[in-house]
Amino acid sequence: MASMVVSFPLSPTLKNGTPIACLQQSAMDEEASKWDNALILYVIGDVPTIKYVNTYIEKQWSCDAVPEVFLHSEGYFVIRFGSLSEHNRILCAGPYTIANRPVIVKEWAPNFNFSTEVLTMVPLWIQLPSLPLNCWGVDSLSRIGSILGKPLFANECTTNQTRISYARMLVEIDVTQPLCYKVMVEGSNGVVQEQVVLYDWEPMFYPKCQIVGHVCGKPSHPQPAKRIKKKWVPKAYVPIMSDQPAANGATAEPVVTQQECTWSVPRRSIYRVSPTAATVVPITNPYTFLPTDDVFEIAATNTKSSRGEDPILFGSL
Repeated sequence: MASMVVSFPLSPTLKNGTPIACLQQSAMDEEASKWDNALILYVIGDVPTIKYVNTYIEKQWSCDAVPEVFLHSEGYFVIRFGSLSEHNRILCAGPYTIANRPVIVKEWAPNFNFSTEVLTMVPLWIQLPSLPLNCWGVDSLSRIGSILGKPLFANECTTNQTRISYARMLVEIDVTQPLCYKVMVEGSNGVVQEQVVLYDWEPMFYPKCQIVGHVCGKPSHPQPAKRIKKKWVPKAYVPIMSDQPAANGATAEPVVTQQECTWSVPRRSIYRVSPTAATVVPITNPYTFLPTDDVFEIAATNTKSSRGEDPILFGSL
């Protein structure tokens, strides 16, 4: 694309000795007409990338022509549509969320100022439940919405009266002031009645930081839980008694060996009773000795007794 040629020099206008560039209204209107189909989009919280916003628009908005997306350094996006009908359809179909964060969508204006409009004047969808059907006209809804802020438009169901449970319209409200949850409506007959106001989304505004959706003192990125640092410590040497039998029938001496040193992670020890532990049952000898008075002798005949030797005597068992 070729660069724009800027004409110069032009004589500035002097006011009180200060040179001032006086702009022509016709030239300003010509440039403003290029953005008549544009919307301002601001995501509460962290600013997403242009690629993420383009992907969201492609999947969620289903536009006939892909709109142009521009990111301003102040943190908001300008979405320029190919037609005014697409512009109006997206503006009337809210509210929207991106990555579970509320999105502010409002019309672009030539004198748009991000700091004074997006951060304080927020378009909010309101519901007027049980509003009498004879109060659903443009004039009546405009008067009710003017109590809350600047009424913009009603949704399609309210305009065509296809859903009669409640009227729904978009109102630009100053979020620096407390939200109003009921308004007083007076009919032509002089009867005053209370009308409940419900909000599809209630933005949080904190006067200290002057930011919508920001909690003072709360980090925007929550810190992950602190991981437990594992410390490796060596196990203590445990003596083990050897039970191997000694050679040649000698008495086995206890041999103390050392268990191999291993590593383990220190953990909190909790005493637990093993469910498989059996109750110790004392073992008794089922055999009893005979009284000494019942000793008897048994003569056995063997080869020695047959040769006239003394017989073998068996004592008491």
